[in-house]
Amino acid sequence: MGLFAKLRAWLRPQPVKAPTQAPRFDPTEHKQPERRTVRPADPAVAVPATVTPREPAVTGPTAPRVRVSVRFCTRAGQPLQAPLSLAGPIGGPLGVSVPLIEGYVLTEIVGFTATFPDAPRTITYLYEPRVAAPVLVYHRESGGRLLAPPEVLIGKLNADFTARALPELADHADQAEQTGHFAVTSQRLTFTYNLARLTPGTPPAAAFVELLAAKATFAAPDFNQPLATDLPAHTFWRVFALAREHSGQVWLNIGGAQWLTAEDTRPQSADPFRLAASAAPEPDARFAFTTTPDRRAATIVGGANGVTQWAEPYGAVLPLRLAPGTRVMVIASVTAENGSAWLRLQDDSYILARYAE
Repeated sequence: MGLFAKLRAWLRPQPVKAPTQAPRFDPTEHKQPERRTVRPADPAVAVPATVTPREPAVTGPTAPRVRVSVRFCTRAGQPLQAPLSLAGPIGGPLGVSVPLIEGYVLTEIVGFTATFPDAPRTITYLYEPRVAAPVLVYHRESGGRLLAPPEVLIGKLNADFTARALPELADHADQAEQTGHFAVTSQRLTFTYNLARLTPGTPPAAAFVELLAAKATFAAPDFNQPLATDLPAHTFWRVFALAREHSGQVWLNIGGAQWLTAEDTRPQSADPFRLAASAAPEPDARFAFTTTPDRRAATIVGGANGVTQWAEPYGAVLPLRLAPGTRVMVIASVTAENGSAWLRLQDDSYILARYAE
């Protein structure tokens, strides 16, 4: 090489390597022990480091059995029930029936698990004391009228209770008893009594009875609350309607909402204290009627003694009266030739239309 060529080569600037550029690897200078690696088919995928997997715990019927203790206590640690000791295979289902403890309510479960764990464990059910709400028991006839003052049942939370029908009307109740358990909210139970199971009868045109002893009267047949004043003995009363229970008990209507039993009475064909009167001609109460289908619900709005039911307009009077507030089902409207308006009810009885809304 000539002198000028050496000078040019010496004066030419040398390239500077980037600081991030890795130095060229010389296998002769850094000799490493031979390692065998498995390269993936795709060179772009990095080879993961070799990790030794952990052996999972054996579960199922062949797994080792583990024991779980279940405690039922208050937050202060007071035991409320004998603890349970359960054993089963790891991973097997763990079922615990949560007990209802009188006077307490479950608030928290500590250590809950639905399967047997891989080590012994204690599950704690924590309860707190709680006052139970009352249970109100109502006794109503099928029309909704209250037959007796409501009963109030009181007991411990989660304790069982039994409500029973009125003994004197048990044969007419829809069920003899109702059961349940006291809860944190009040409950309301209703016994319904079908007093319409009385069979109405037709008294003679003029029937009287003599009371052989002082007798109580009732607002309706088979009613459990007598009226305030008993009728004196050896008085005479006219009978306007009859009703018979399935047991054979006979009830007599002596006017309005006054009923008494037939015991200790003597039938009379006429009132001995009334002078005989000449028979007066009775007006002809037969009218032509126009019936119009009219299906709807209505509410009885009669007086305190109730509303009379008729077998037909201006026909025979039925023994049972409808109390104010009773809900009835109307199936037809009936207009008489004289202008009177009637309603035919679902049980084929009739009432005057002005007593229903």
